[in-house]
Amino acid sequence: MIVSREKREEVLRNAGVPQVFLEILKKVEKDEVLRFVIREPENFYFSIDYFYPRDNFLKDYHIAPIFEDEDGHNFYVFLFNEKEQKFAAFSLEENELNSDYGASFDLMLADLLIVLFQSSDDLSIQDWEVKGKEMGVEFAPRLFAQFISGHDFLDIYHELGMEDRRIFLEEMIKSN
Repeated sequence: MIVSREKREEVLRNAGVPQVFLEILKKVEKDEVLRFVIREPENFYFSIDYFYPRDNFLKDYHIAPIFEDEDGHNFYVFLFNEKEQKFAAFSLEENELNSDYGASFDLMLADLLIVLFQSSDDLSIQDWEVKGKEMGVEFAPRLFAQFISGHDFLDIYHELGMEDRRIFLEEMIKSN
């Protein structure tokens, strides 16, 4: 089942998506940084019949879209059923999840911040810390401290498999 546009925000809030993040999505087109990377899930609702319930990796889940990339080809969603709840990402071109963040929206946000950081040369690390906090990411300073500690961090991060990324981000979020 696809969560309707009308119930989407309520389902996402109940799943742990911060209200501040949902509000940012509503006005993302005015944000000088985010508007070039993410947007509200408009294409998701137009494309849903193409991949649901045909695709095996989605058929057992209810799907609440959170946001999509600027091209509307990659979707970030909350998947849930009676046994499991998880945040994940997938694209129209692939028949599998690109990223599985487990039950933690913070992991999805951390991964999003890494993508945003890589896509913009205009902001300093301190600016990104502020942007992260505006998005509801309290651990943004710890995340960006990794970038300061060495430029190899991004290369290493992207070489990690999905499960290793999740473990890394969980440890980073928990640490003080």
